[in-house]
Amino acid sequence: LNQLRDKLITAHKRITDLEEINRKLKQQLHDQQLQGKLNDTQDLDFPPLTTQTFSPPQNSTASKWAKPLRPPTTQKLISPEIKQRRIAAAARVFQRPSATHGFKYLYFPSKARMPVGQMRAALRQFGVDNSRVLDIQYPARQTIGFLVHNDF
Repeated sequence: LNQLRDKLITAHKRITDLEEINRKLKQQLHDQQLQGKLNDTQDLDFPPLTTQTFSPPQNSTASKWAKPLRPPTTQKLISPEIKQRRIAAAARVFQRPSATHGFKYLYFPSKARMPVGQMRAALRQFGVDNSRVLDIQYPARQTIGFLVHNDF
């Protein structure tokens, strides 16, 4: 117990000595900064930055770490037909609902059940606008139902 107390006293004395040295060094640094006279040894430890800065060449294939630059992204040109559809869809938001407002299922005979994606592709071949067909389902055998708006 006495040994631990002695070590603690020694450590405490060492800490106070180091704090005093730190305080003196800070005071010296502050005095030198006020006078504007820094030691030349600091210049050796931290040499000034050179005015020439190295900038690696952009898109250099000589370097094994270089990554090629991505080509600039260009916005896809929107066809006039699609642009007209978008304008018409935006204009429909501000129109009053029609007198026949609502939805209905149209039922047609079908030989077999097809995945919805294939059915939409077949409708596209017939010239049907798939954005008007809201739902496709098979309610019974050999029957297919299309949910469409009454105005379509």
